[in-house]
Amino acid sequence: MIAAWMLYCIGIGLALTLAAYAAERALYLAGRPTRWAWSGALIGTLFLPIAATVRPQAFRVIPVPLAEPTRAPAAAAAAALPQGTAPSTPVSGRALRLSDFDGVLRWGWGLSSVAALLVLAAAAARLVALRRRWRTALVDGRSVLLADDVGPAVAGLWPPRVVIPAWALNLTQTQRRLMLAHEDEHVRARDPWLLAAGTAALVLAPWNLALWWLSQRLRLAVEMDCDARVLAREGDAPAYGELLLRVGQRRARLPLGAPALSEPASFLGRRIRRMVTALPRWRWAGATAASMLAAAAILAACEAPRPVGPQAPSDRSAVVETERGPYSPGASYLRVLAHEYHPAVFAHPLPGAAIAFVFDAQDSVVGHAAGVREARDDGCLGVVDRLVPAFQTRKWSSSGCAAGAYQDTTVVVYWKSLRNLPARKPERDPTGAPAVDPSALSVSYLRVLAHEYHPEVFAHPLPAPAVGALDPRDRLGVGHAAIAFVLDKGGRVVGHAAGVREAGDDGCLGVVDRLVPAFRASKWHSSGCADAADKGGGGGGAVIYWKLLEQVQGADDVLNESMVDEPPVFLSGPPLVYPNLLRQAGIQGRVMVRAIIDTTGRAERASVQVIESPHPGFNQSAKNFVLEAQFRHGRFRGRPVRVLIEFPVEFRTRG
Repeated sequence: MIAAWMLYCIGIGLALTLAAYAAERALYLAGRPTRWAWSGALIGTLFLPIAATVRPQAFRVIPVPLAEPTRAPAAAAAAALPQGTAPSTPVSGRALRLSDFDGVLRWGWGLSSVAALLVLAAAAARLVALRRRWRTALVDGRSVLLADDVGPAVAGLWPPRVVIPAWALNLTQTQRRLMLAHEDEHVRARDPWLLAAGTAALVLAPWNLALWWLSQRLRLAVEMDCDARVLAREGDAPAYGELLLRVGQRRARLPLGAPALSEPASFLGRRIRRMVTALPRWRWAGATAASMLAAAAILAACEAPRPVGPQAPSDRSAVVETERGPYSPGASYLRVLAHEYHPAVFAHPLPGAAIAFVFDAQDSVVGHAAGVREARDDGCLGVVDRLVPAFQTRKWSSSGCAAGAYQDTTVVVYWKSLRNLPARKPERDPTGAPAVDPSALSVSYLRVLAHEYHPEVFAHPLPAPAVGALDPRDRLGVGHAAIAFVLDKGGRVVGHAAGVREAGDDGCLGVVDRLVPAFRASKWHSSGCADAADKGGGGGGAVIYWKLLEQVQGADDVLNESMVDEPPVFLSGPPLVYPNLLRQAGIQGRVMVRAIIDTTGRAERASVQVIESPHPGFNQSAKNFVLEAQFRHGRFRGRPVRVLIEFPVEFRTRG
């Protein structure tokens, strides 16, 4: 990524160099100082990339095509395997990536900056040593430093002093007056400070070729502006031009970074041509055109997308949203999960090693296992169903399944998604009557969901309430552990929570609306509600409540991810602020944040709430991240809509 970032900075510098050329032309035609065009471009080249780092949400992004392991198509890979055998050879190769150069570039950057700083320090030490040999003299009523072979120039910053060579005493009085006037103009305009700032920019980023060019052009513009001011005061262009030629022939040694009357021959020719060239008659039209070109180049530099690469495994939430499609995880996300859940498989890979994942309707991992592919496995789904039998195909509907092989290993990662779950047919009791409301899902399915989403309720059940006539409320389940589910029209879980039923709950909907407030009845229509007792937890029974949503479609409706054609996709976000105390304590984990993404791709502030967190100290930081993140808005039937999402924010300490 450092290589991509350097190229981005150089590109910004080149765009601003073009803007400076146009702006210099416009300022010259307008009769204004031109050095500000180059100094502004130099400042922009430095600080525009810094602004993109500090405020990334204000800049567009461009993905950096970091090389991924080469992978044969799934069908071709499957066809290449003999029937009943497992993959035993790697199907991926190690590709060279830009990130491989990060270490070298980081060291090169640091060493070059240190080298530039040492050069400046040596120049400063040399200047101090030279000044000890210079003597103060009064020339034409002006106090200056007189040197043997240095100058004419302005030396030092605080205070700047004019230094002239001894041979200047043999010049005519007019020539000495013009020479001193030139150096005095440098001091009056504080040109030494401007050139020192340009030199400091080179120390910060000596690898940026655009900065070197801008610094050189700034030096030329400083001299041209000084020439214009001298001629405006003295008005003797022939004598001044003759002085420039005479000084240029002597080419005295100068302190590094000092503004001086003598410059390289290429500069001298341009300065003289600028002095003798009259402004054209159409100068205002030219100034306008050049200004428009400069504005366009500046806009292009500001709108240039900053490079972004794949997120590290410690920031998995961004990888989820940027690298996988709406119904399938991407290869990078699967790799992150595989290394996170089963690192031992990659540490000691076996021939035919396999890792299987099962994703629920919200694309969260609900099942995973590692093993070895066997001859009896019937394709991808066969591997997943054998390794994770609780979610085998005959019980669940899978919307996709794929295999991918990863670099330097024979590990193959398989997955299936439980999206598009069909509605379950209601079970019937021995008498033939429906066990629950006909519009509901089956009791067994609700029990599976309860154990899947809230296993802690069954691992530590509450004591069963007293049975009998002591308290009629016991018949209503008051005091029982309660699990509430909100399901959409397709039977997919869109909200869930666990708690205890209270006396103030007004029936089934009251329990669900209290435990899952984002879907309370005042905002949603419910077509059914029921409860099912599950005694599988041991001591006390957990009562499962649910309601089925039928939302009225209107202009301001809020849909969930399963209802829309294109769900929101995470694009970019601010740097995640990890609370210092929690980092120091080694506390980490995932915070699930629920929010409504509006049609501009931003989270509505009032809707952002934390629904799951490993520690309360993470909550505010996670909410701030979601509030400042940029999403691609959801779409339903071709139009932007507001969508309720659950977004994971990962807090991971780097080991």
